[in-house]
Amino acid sequence: MQPLPVDDHLESIAQTVSTHGITAIEAPPGSGKTTRIAPSLLRLSAQNQRIYLVQPRRIAARSVAERIASESNQNVGQQIGYAVRFDQKISQQTQLVVVTEGILIRKLQEDPTLQETKIVILDEFHERSIDGDLLLGMLRRVQSELRDDLRIVIMSATLDQQWLANALPSAPWIQISTPSFPVQIQYAPAEARQDIVEHAANVAFRVAQNRPGDLLIFLPGAAEIQRCCQLIRNQRLNEPIDVLPLYGSMRIEEQSQAIQVGPRRRIIVATNIAETSLTIPGVQTVIDSGLARVLRFAPDVGLDRLELENISSASATQRAGRAGRVGPGVCIRLWSEASDRARSAFLDPEIRRVDLCNARLQLHAWGEGDRQDFPWVETPREESWDAAGRLLTQLGAIDRGQITKLGLQMGRIPLHPRLARLCIEAHGYGCLERAVWLAAMLSERDPFDRRGPSKAIGHQPATGARQIPTRSANAWQSDSVERARWLQLGQPDRQTPFGWLHSGGLQAIKQSAQQIEQICRGLFSSTRPTARDGSEPQAPDEGLQRALLAGFPDRLAKRRAMGKPQGLMVGGKGVQLSPDSGVRDSELFLCVEAQGASGEAFVQQASGVRLEWLQGEALATRDEMFFHPTQKQVVGRRRTYWLDLCLAETPVAIADEQACAECLFAAVQSNWESVFPKEDPSVMQWVERVGALGKWVPELGLPQLDLPTLQKAAWELCRGKRGLDQVRNGAWVDWLENLLSPEQRRSLSMEAPERIQVPSGSSIKIEYADGKPPVLAVKIQEVFSWKQTPRIARGRVPLLLHLLAPSGRPQQITNDLASFWTSGYAEVKKELKRRYPKHSWPDDPWTASPTRR
Repeated sequence: MQPLPVDDHLESIAQTVSTHGITAIEAPPGSGKTTRIAPSLLRLSAQNQRIYLVQPRRIAARSVAERIASESNQNVGQQIGYAVRFDQKISQQTQLVVVTEGILIRKLQEDPTLQETKIVILDEFHERSIDGDLLLGMLRRVQSELRDDLRIVIMSATLDQQWLANALPSAPWIQISTPSFPVQIQYAPAEARQDIVEHAANVAFRVAQNRPGDLLIFLPGAAEIQRCCQLIRNQRLNEPIDVLPLYGSMRIEEQSQAIQVGPRRRIIVATNIAETSLTIPGVQTVIDSGLARVLRFAPDVGLDRLELENISSASATQRAGRAGRVGPGVCIRLWSEASDRARSAFLDPEIRRVDLCNARLQLHAWGEGDRQDFPWVETPREESWDAAGRLLTQLGAIDRGQITKLGLQMGRIPLHPRLARLCIEAHGYGCLERAVWLAAMLSERDPFDRRGPSKAIGHQPATGARQIPTRSANAWQSDSVERARWLQLGQPDRQTPFGWLHSGGLQAIKQSAQQIEQICRGLFSSTRPTARDGSEPQAPDEGLQRALLAGFPDRLAKRRAMGKPQGLMVGGKGVQLSPDSGVRDSELFLCVEAQGASGEAFVQQASGVRLEWLQGEALATRDEMFFHPTQKQVVGRRRTYWLDLCLAETPVAIADEQACAECLFAAVQSNWESVFPKEDPSVMQWVERVGALGKWVPELGLPQLDLPTLQKAAWELCRGKRGLDQVRNGAWVDWLENLLSPEQRRSLSMEAPERIQVPSGSSIKIEYADGKPPVLAVKIQEVFSWKQTPRIARGRVPLLLHLLAPSGRPQQITNDLASFWTSGYAEVKKELKRRYPKHSWPDDPWTASPTRR
């Protein structure tokens, strides 16, 4: 067995693990931590006890088990075994089991004490998957309350020291530094607008000509990988080199081919699956695109979306380490050294960015649903936790915080709760055999490629394959059911209404469907297929469509208009059907697969729904009133809802006048600028009078007519009314006067009168304006015999007289009438008498009789 750096530390690691509940180990890639530490700890367990080595991915679990068994000169399934979703090799003799996180979570559901388990090792924990966080919390709970002898080991090549110190302050931390081979870091950024795949292929071609050993290229996804492989194969290399893809949806045989050393040099093009505990011997050069597709949850549409992102510095270190396992290596980073410093240290853990539905279901099934009480590594965000709870409630998995019988069934099916619910419902309709294809199709990557056979690398059309247009020429009730029908035909490498069907994708879905069916048949073996409403099984397609509705109740949408692709989904999200969708006529449809965006979500898979299928607590009819933005009034409607999606409505009389007034008042507040009658002089003058008198005679204690005060009157005006126009044209002055006491109203009338009687007998309006003196505009002839300027506000404020000519134009502005009569009148009289000789222009205005003419 080849010596590895970790070998010298195995004794001290075993000693630490035996005396501590939790141990953290950090060791660089190639040190042997994954394959050597776990078997060395078998000495700590009894003959009837097991050690579980947890890996984040299925391919890694299988590969690690095979490597450990090989080093022990055993076959997998003897002392060393593995268990992943839908596949396992273990026996009664197995003491070390390599598993994925989900497998051990389900074991904890069945055996909460893990009585036959001595040690659990969580490898590659830096990835911080949601299942990894959940599993560690469950193990800590078991350890603290039931099994203080249980040992937990956390391992990674790069552990976040700050996180470890905060989350597990008492855990010993073992760091293993190894004399690893140096890896030279080079930077070769792509030119502006240069395609990253083409750039990676060009760099790989150049390196393959000049450096020995195998090459490992990191790209973000399967499509980029297949294109890069083809570009490299098209180059004329100096020697035969195998160009091999490596990504998660490939068959295990294809993945193994990329991992194992062959007779020729290799160029392996992989996703970040090759960052983890997969051993890929012979690699001396890494070409890193610096990109990965990261799963993130979008609460606005309730979807997890894969987003293309720059990898973290920790991931870049992991990738570079692959080049230094067998000798000095080179890592060529396809980005600039300057931008390297801007990368985040670690990728956000999944608990901050993905759907928590399955995690919450597992906790409820385990008897814990309290987000705060559970010993999380990091407490999930409240809004994400609540969103998961709402969906589980809609699926019928939990009820008032407690798991239901249906929820327990769902938790035992290793699928997302949506798909588990789909399978359970399909069993009730007698169409489970077809539904598992739907579930497998939705849980695996899309096997249909819109780019056609020319882009489907390595695939050739089957002889006599029927060519079907790539735009939907047919109409059907469910895109999802139709896709599953094509998959069940089992005829790959041909054109379908949904694109080119890949043989590899079909094989993965077929295998998954068979495994799902096997598990479901075991769960349902004692129950007869009966629909949840008690009816007999329906026609197969209808049963599948109704099963989809059960799994995606929150994805129901209603067309905005018949024949149009636009619709509105539960939650208020706008959606638009793909032009390739065959769901042409259904007014209601499920958005089974949708790409959420800032605008409308694009629905790639839809499934028609009939109104009569909508039953249960999600369907409700209630009378509502609301402010209609177009009619500008409060209206009453009787509405039928599916969750919060309005399916139908009819007008209904408004019975609750108080609620109507509150609704209208809210609209008045929102539309204040257009509702408050600024153009009504009677209202505005009253407001100005009160405001002015409050400043001139503060002892009156008049109210400040600010916005809240004015809206008190608006509230009263809303009573018994329906529309904004009614409020705008209401008796504002009457209601505003109610804001004043009787004494204040009398003082307003006397000290800031609306009008004043002048010597001619006319009652002339006084103009009030904020911050300005009150103005009386009156003809000169009407104030003959007035000796002094009138004063208001208890004599504190003189009126500003605008003395008008017979034409109505001001000839003199003064607040001192006596001075005008004495020194200014003669000159004004001379000019005006010439222009208006028929009017009265006495020589003595003090004693002259006033006249309106």
